[in-house]
Amino acid sequence: MTEPLERKPVRLRVEVCLPGGRTVPGTVLDLSRSGAFVELEERPEVGTSVELRFIGAGLGGLAIAARVARRGRFPRELQGEAAEHLLVRVPGVGVHFGSLAADVKRQIASFIGQSEARK
Repeated sequence: MTEPLERKPVRLRVEVCLPGGRTVPGTVLDLSRSGAFVELEERPEVGTSVELRFIGAGLGGLAIAARVARRGRFPRELQGEAAEHLLVRVPGVGVHFGSLAADVKRQIASFIGQSEARK
């Protein structure tokens, strides 16, 4: 029996490389070993191939090929004293990762496990 994929709330900066080579900034808000939800102002169409380039701590330097699986909005808690416990729905896309190398799978699984341990 297949084990369900863990999804973890995160806040990871990425550059999203769109067809034609243009890049747009985004933030991964939800991550699993098979995909992610990326907060993006500009949302590519379902089926579009993209590349996520992770920036900074955590998975920084990692680049993953993905395909847009859905467009939508995702709940995100606002940070700060004046906004405590305030949720907003941000625009973005759900992406499904392509075939990943074993070392990339391990890196993502390790990161997800570390994120869980910090809670």
